[in-house]
Amino acid sequence: MTQRLTIVGPNLPSQANATFHVHAAGCADLKRGWIARYARDAWDMNADYLVDVEADVYDFVPDENPDYTLGDYLDDFHFAPCVHLPASPTD
Repeated sequence: MTQRLTIVGPNLPSQANATFHVHAAGCADLKRGWIARYARDAWDMNADYLVDVEADVYDFVPDENPDYTLGDYLDDFHFAPCVHLPASPTD
């Protein structure tokens, strides 16, 4: 199942508790509270798995770190409840 997502970040305020916030595209939460200000610079992507988001955001890491494994940076992302995707193809 593919889902259209909106990625907000980096450089979010401390209350974000993550480097990036990920919501379903069109999620009403992106228009409320502190995130609304940061969502203006957000971008959308299609994803089948949560690791697709990491691969898109950190596309440069495999070139810089030969020990990198996809999924190493998933903790940098807060996936909102509106995101309904498995973490990886093996889940």
